[in-house]
Formats: sequence, structure tokens, C-alpha cells
Amino acid sequence: MKKATWFVFFSFLAISCLNEPDCYLLSNNEIDVYFRVLGFGADIIQTKSIIGQNVVDWNVYNDGGDTLSQITLPLNPKAENVSFVLNYVNNKVYNLTVGYDHKVQFVSEDCGSRDIFTSLKALEHNFDTVHVGNPTPTQPHSRNVDVFRCPTANLLGIKFDVVTHLESITVDSLAVYTPQNKEVETIVLPFDTNAEKKETNFIFDFGGDVKRTLSVKYAATERILGNACGKHTFFTELNINADKPTTLTKATVLNKSLIDPVVVNIEITK
Repeated sequence: MKKATWFVFFSFLAISCLNEPDCYLLSNNEIDVYFRVLGFGADIIQTKSIIGQNVVDWNVYNDGGDTLSQITLPLNPKAENVSFVLNYVNNKVYNLTVGYDHKVQFVSEDCGSRDIFTSLKALEHNFDTVHVGNPTPTQPHSRNVDVFRCPTANLLGIKFDVVTHLESITVDSLAVYTPQNKEVETIVLPFDTNAEKKETNFIFDFGGDVKRTLSVKYAATERILGNACGKHTFFTELNINADKPTTLTKATVLNKSLIDPVVVNIEITK
């Protein structure tokens, strides 16, 4: 009998909680901004700071250079818009101003009133492109704004099986790339943007007259990425060129497409 009494009590308590939701979940005064690469997917950025302008109780977000793919930003019930200045680690500076409609709604004696924000829109920015997906902020948070940048789709990620001394790499006998730190494990190299050729050749100079060659073949496809980004060439179907056997001990393709942000495409053994 006691078990039945407790069951009824907790059932009543649960129903009461549903009728009186947590007050802190009522206001939708924050938006989620996602960083993206047009034509690919999630982006990874590094910011020194994000400074809010015309924002209440939120002045500077400083993550010390940590990587971000998404951030939550506050809205101001006493203003029609808020602005943010994003200072990137690479010294680039971006601005984003968002506008919205706002009204106050009375909820209850316990919770008081809540702020309701709707009609979110990007008023000003200097990103490549910005898209408002969900113009009404929600609790729990939803994906409100996508911030896009144009891709750099011609970078090849290479990983050595162990930390290796490397003097330089020559790409198609035209450009020589010298790493700042000669002891490397990973390196990013440009791919030949000549889509007709469909082949890029590398010469690795390991020092002491030790040089190794690698030839990579690929498929190239051109796509239009809207007015902001224009025409880009996408490289796929990477494979080691059998017509020009590599002089490296081993070269293995791990990812057959060049993507942005860069991933490891080829693992190498000197």
C-alpha cells in the first residue's frame, strides 16, 4: 500500500513540474553560430578573442587560441541588434552584426517574465557568406547561423611514419617548400591546380644527398560555389602513380579526396 502511495505522490509531482517548467529554460536570449567550409562541412577556427559590442554582461570571450567549430553568443533585450568582433590567431579580423525582433511575455508569479527573440537576421558581416538557418532561438539551443568561408581545396596532407629530418620538398620542379622545423611528422603541400594534367610530382630532399620521388594521380572536378566563392576545383580519386614508381620505401593513400580543413591523405615511410 505504501508503494502505491509513493507512486501517486511522485506522479503528481512530475505533472506539477511539467505545468511549471524551469524558469531558466524560458528565455531564448542566446544563438548558436556554426563555422563551416562551403562545399565541405564543419570548419575549425582559432580565435584570440571574440569581443561583444552592444551586449549585456558579455564583453570578451578569450579561449587562448583553442580551436572552435561552434560558439554560443548572447542577444540583448534592450537593443535591436548586437555585434561581435572575432580576432583570429592568424591576425584576420571578422565582424558579425545580427538583428532581431524582441518582446516580453509574462509567464508566472514564480518565473516572472521572459524575453522572446524572433526574426533573426544577419545585418552586416565580412565573412565570405552567412546563412541564417533557424531565425528563432530556442531552448535547448538550435543551429541559428552558419558562417561560411570559401574553401582551399588544393592542399595535400602528408604524414611520415616517424619524425623525419626534411630539408625541402619540390612540387613539379616549380616550387620549393622548406619547413620551418626540419624535424617533421606532418606537412601540408599544394597540389597542381592544372586540372588537365591530373598528376602532381614531389621530390623530397632529406639531406645528405638523399632524395626521394613521389607522383600522385587524381581526378579533378570544377564546381561553382555561389557568387561569394565562384569556381573551385575539387580533387578526388588520389592514387600513387604506377607509371612513375615512387623511390620512397612506402607511400600509402589514406584519404582519396583533398578536403578543407586538411586531413592526412598519404602516409610515407622514408
